Amino acid sequence: MVGYPDKYHLLEMVRENTEMVANFFERIPIEIFFKKNGNGWSAGENLIHLHKSTLPVSLSLITPKILLRMMFGTESEIKEPLEIMKRLYFSKLQSGAHAGIFTPQIIVEGRMNPNEKAKLLKKWNDLSCEYILRIGKWTDKEMSECNLPHPILGKISVKQIICFSVFHNEHHVQNVRMKLQDQA
Repeated sequence: MVGYPDKYHLLEMVRENTEMVANFFERIPIEIFFKKNGNGWSAGENLIHLHKSTLPVSLSLITPKILLRMMFGTESEIKEPLEIMKRLYFSKLQSGAHAGIFTPQIIVEGRMNPNEKAKLLKKWNDLSCEYILRIGKWTDKEMSECNLPHPILGKISVKQIICFSVFHNEHHVQNVRMKLQDQA
């Protein structure tokens, strides 16, 4: 696929990205980890959202490839490079698209504790390890020829959805970082 990294660079991107997410959320003090800032999600809710949105991609990577091809086809609905896909995503968000089933359950401030934060981080780290192992079992060709459904972007290739997940994680970390700066 033009404009997308090969498998080995993609694996490195995912490794670095999932570590960055874990390190970022781990450094947030417990006093503000579950605290809301305005109408948006707390840092903890953002981490739950990232887990909820990465889990189905990870699980799909252990689904037989022939089944994925039968269910979702082999032609991505988006042929453009990742930068164009990002712009399309933001455009759809501005037009009213939302997280849907990937919305985190609302966390009531004051009811969470350091053990909850540690559990969330462990879930993220465990999922990240499985995700990376599962990506490693796919070839470049398979990642380009199997599609998965994205709730906002439609059917896109496995390679595209993995690249998008890296961007999506970075987007949420940046949003949380900005909210935390506003709180300071």
